[in-house]
This record gives sequence, structure tokens and C-alpha cells, in this order.
Amino acid sequence: MAYLGAAVALVGVLCLLDLVLTVGVIRRLRQHTQLFDAQIAGGRPALRPRPGHRVGEFAAIDTHGRPVDQDLLGPGTLIGFFTTDCVPCKELLPRFVDYVAGLGLDLGPEQVIAVLAAPEADAAMVAQLGTVARVVVQASDGPMVRAFDLSGFPTLVRMGPDGLVDAAGAVLEALQRPAAPAQTARPALVPAEAS
Repeated sequence: MAYLGAAVALVGVLCLLDLVLTVGVIRRLRQHTQLFDAQIAGGRPALRPRPGHRVGEFAAIDTHGRPVDQDLLGPGTLIGFFTTDCVPCKELLPRFVDYVAGLGLDLGPEQVIAVLAAPEADAAMVAQLGTVARVVVQASDGPMVRAFDLSGFPTLVRMGPDGLVDAAGAVLEALQRPAAPAQTARPALVPAEAS
């Protein structure tokens, strides 16, 4: 009988320990869910670049053999960064194309650049992006990705004056936010070291 009582007490303690651990896991999952929801809603706190970031120097060639560098990044220029192996990129890409096409004549052909970060070009993605943008295909650690200090894909960027990022995010709503007010002495963020 003493063994039975000890076994029941041991099972009770193990159940209580399991309950405490389960509550801790649920609390942690809620925190992660809130962070994930913030990312989906465009509030990615860890996203780089951030508004005010000064874009570094870079040199690239688009799919038509034309040079692309930081001198093309005037106020209002849109840049979309996509990869071929990312599901969110493939979901956002047609919406990005529709968004840019819907802007009509507000943007000139030089004011939209799409960067496809992939070891080799995906012909369908290049063709789709090529209808509204100059397309650059480069490795995921290529010169444009480094110059913008990207933290992930997809990333959409709208440039402001003086080579500073005006808006950035992983969703179209980031580009639709009003432009940041112009400041004469806007400090540039120091890019984090690449990991």
C-alpha cells in the first residue's frame, strides 16, 4: 500500500511539473505569435533597412546589360528585393507588379528596380518583374543586398532625398505610408555587421 501511495504522489508531482512547463510553452508561443503578427502587418521591428538608413555604394548590371548604381536612387524610387525560393516572395511579387503598374505615369522606367537574389535567374519571375521594373539578378549576398543592409526577403524600399531610405517593409503597405517629413540634419543609421 505504501508503494501505491508513493507512486500516486510521484505521478501527481510529474503532472504538476508537466502543467507548469505547458503553461510556460503556451506563454512563449503567444509572444512569438504576437511578433509574427507584427511582422505580417508590416511592423517588422528587426527589418533592415529602416527609414533614415543611408544606402551604401554598389554597382550592378540589370538583365538588359545596363548599369545600376546608387546614383539612380532618387526620391520616390521603389526597390523590391525577392528570392526564387521564398514563398512570401512569390506571393508578394504579383501584388508588387500590380501596385507599380497601378501607379501609372507617376514613376518613370528608371524609378523602379527589382532585385532577384538567386544563384540563377528564374525566367518567369524576371519576365513578370520586367514589365514594371529594371531587374537585377544577383546572389543573396550581392552588392545591392549588402548596400541596403537587408535582413530578409521580401523587402520593399522607397527612397527619400539624399540617398536615405524613406520607407521599408515586407508588405506593400510599407510603401503606401506617407513620406517621412524632410529634415535637414537627419542622422544616418550605422549598418549592422553582416552575419
